Parts: sequence; structure tokens; C-alpha cells
Amino acid sequence: MPMPDDLNALRARPFAEAVEKLEKMLLAGSSRVFLIGAGCSKCAGLPLMADLTQEVLTSSLLDSTTGEVLTAIQHLFDGSADANIEDYLSEIVDLLAIADRRSSREAPEKTVSLGGKFYDGEPLRTAVDKIKEVIAKNIEERNVSTEIHQKFVRAVHRPKRAGMSPPTRPVDYLVLNYDTVLEDALALECVPFADGLDGGVTGWWSPQTFKRDGLAARIFKLHGSINWFDLPNDRRSSPCPVFPLTSGLAKLAPRKESGHGRSGGGILSRSEGAPGASVHRGASAVGGRVRPSGARTGT
Repeated sequence: MPMPDDLNALRARPFAEAVEKLEKMLLAGSSRVFLIGAGCSKCAGLPLMADLTQEVLTSSLLDSTTGEVLTAIQHLFDGSADANIEDYLSEIVDLLAIADRRSSREAPEKTVSLGGKFYDGEPLRTAVDKIKEVIAKNIEERNVSTEIHQKFVRAVHRPKRAGMSPPTRPVDYLVLNYDTVLEDALALECVPFADGLDGGVTGWWSPQTFKRDGLAARIFKLHGSINWFDLPNDRRSSPCPVFPLTSGLAKLAPRKESGHGRSGGGILSRSEGAPGASVHRGASAVGGRVRPSGARTGT
């Protein structure tokens, strides 16, 4: 029986003919749009959501209170299909918002009930931060390879097959994932692109970048990016339309007491700040050590 990742079946007829026709259709038009979603980063060494969920739930880095909160949240999803750490984290953030609102309004009851126990905002906030830290460490310890993504970028932007020509207009990538493997691959292949942020290692949201001359690609991160984060109360740049604003792994940025992003190999993303807050880019790439095609793996 072939392995799950075995693509030999696609190289045999009639699939090979269908794949070739699809390739010609995608690369022949003047406007090209690719939708990049779940599973497209697995080949780079990043975990699928189910794998990440299991690794977080069984992590020895979770303190007893966070483990207790997570277990209670899991039970709330008993019988549901495909509930994952994204759902669990969003649920805790929702409960935290309730507890904080009650506290700020000086309500007589400032706690929320979960698993037969009552929690105020502090242990819930600690649980959120601890889960983020565990996910960050999980990602940071991985060697991330862009080899397959670079091959994809070369096939789209510098096709060598007969009858194929480079795009004459920017290629649009609609990306549902939070990682930056595609951005890394485009950069390593020297393909000029815009992702909506201006600046350098540290940037700010500026949608005018999508209109610049000389672009070969435009990346639209519909759910945000792992290296974006909010600067509290910052209104110097345009609001960033990241959806959904109230749930998802777009909340994975560790809380920043100073309001500044963490540089280096950290995991940074849009945090749970107020909708419409300015989004800035941190210094990390995909949170792990990026290994470009043909490069030696670092230690």
C-alpha cells in the first residue's frame, strides 16, 4: 500500500494528464491566483493542527493550573469533530474576556465557572500565555525546509517548460496559514513581493505596498501571520483587516509587557488586542530555523 505522501499515483495516467492540464491553465492566464491552505506547510517540516494539538496537550511544560484549565476546556468539546488547540485557546480567551469585563465593572461575581471550579482573570491569563509559550517552543525547535516551496515558486515565476512563460502581472497568493514559508521561498528565489507591511525587519501595516511597481507576487494573509503583532494603542498606521479577529491562532503572540515584538527566532503574530489595532512585523521568520534549498542545516 502506498504511503500517504506518495504522489506516484498522480504521475500515472489519467491523473498525470489532468495535472498537466491544470498546470497549463494556472500558468497560462494573465492573472494567476493561488489559494494556500492547511497542509501546504507540512512538507516544510511544520506540524498539522492535529499534531500540534496533541503535542501541546501532552507537553511537560504545562503547569498544573494550565493543564487543569485545558482538560476542562477539552471536555466542553466532547463529541465534537476535529476540535483543536486553536478552539481551546479561543475558548479560554473568551472566558478571560468575561472575567476581565466583570472585574473592570466591579461586578460582585468576578469569576467564571469551568469544570466545576471558578477562575478569575489571572489564572486564565497565565494559561493563555503558557499555551502560547509551549506552541512557540514547539515551532522554534523545528528545522524548517523551504525546498519544496522554492520549487513551486520557480515553477510559477520562472517556468522552463516549453510553452510556459513568466507571469506578466503579479501572482496573487491567498494564504490561510500563519507561517511564512511562502514568503521565505519567494525571498530566497529573489521574487519581489508585497505582503501589506512596509519597512524592514520591523514593519507596519501599509496596504499601499500592494500597488507598487515591479512586484512579481502579492501575498494576502487572510488570518494574519505568525510574525505580526499588535502594538497596544498604536494608531500610526492603517487598521489591518485580519479575519477572524476574535479567534484562531492569530492570538499566539506571547503577551508583550513593553509593547515591542520579540526579535530572533520567536513566534510572533497578531495578538488578542482590540480589533483595528495596528499590526507590525517582528524579526522572526517561521519561528523555526529556516533551511533553504541546498543549504546546510544549522545546529
